[in-house]
Amino acid sequence: MANPICSSLKDALLATFSRELEVTTAADNLCVVTLPLRTADDRYINVFVEPMTGSDAFCYVHDGGKNTAELWAQGIHTTDSQERMMKGIASANGAQFHNGRFQILCKNIDEIQIAVLSIAQCATLAMIDVVTHVPNIQDEALASRVARSLNEWRPSYVEIQRRVTVEGKTHLAHTFDFVSKPVKPRKRTVAIKLLPPSVGPPWQVSRYGFLALDLGNREAGKWSRLAIVTRADEWSANTLEAIQSFSADTLMLKTDEEDQLERLLPHKMTRLTDAT
Repeated sequence: MANPICSSLKDALLATFSRELEVTTAADNLCVVTLPLRTADDRYINVFVEPMTGSDAFCYVHDGGKNTAELWAQGIHTTDSQERMMKGIASANGAQFHNGRFQILCKNIDEIQIAVLSIAQCATLAMIDVVTHVPNIQDEALASRVARSLNEWRPSYVEIQRRVTVEGKTHLAHTFDFVSKPVKPRKRTVAIKLLPPSVGPPWQVSRYGFLALDLGNREAGKWSRLAIVTRADEWSANTLEAIQSFSADTLMLKTDEEDQLERLLPHKMTRLTDAT
């Protein structure tokens, strides 16, 4: 005989999932599945179901690179060993880890349902490093120096906000390290992105470029972006040019030139804020 408590529990869980589960449509018929499950960094899990054109595959189920982006935002950066771990997580769940995201190609609706849960499992396991993470000292020092410089520069008609998150066209969240918002007319908002030495330049370029394209013509996409690149002498000319193409201005500091930040940043902030 079935235990009535088990039956009631099943009904309650089904009701919770039915109430909390969200499936929305984004640009280009992209489906965004939000599951009532949380990652170690306290986010609801989003899984994207993307129709494929010109392919035998029915659709492409993935996490949009959101989880590796969130790890990076918290100072946890992709090393060779971490890349191997991510690929291991993907393989154990019938997925692939490629270009910073978990993904599965599907050919029918039954495969999609399984793939959504598999990608969600990958997302949960991928964020486990958050529990024991100690922030990168170099990155923290850079952020502290920028914060101090901005506070010393800040004119009376500007307020400085730290760690500002905005949503892109794909419904993914993007984070700026600092945002300067004017309270005076005809002044511009300046959004600052730190590109520190603890993350490889190619990865930085791909994530920063995606941020710029995903924000598009949204309000945050119209902000003046200022990228601060440290140890710029370790970047290739192509990666630096790419960062410049996605920015209103850049502050590029070579190795051992970080002490110039406090001198150079205020001039750039004034120019970008006053630009019309």
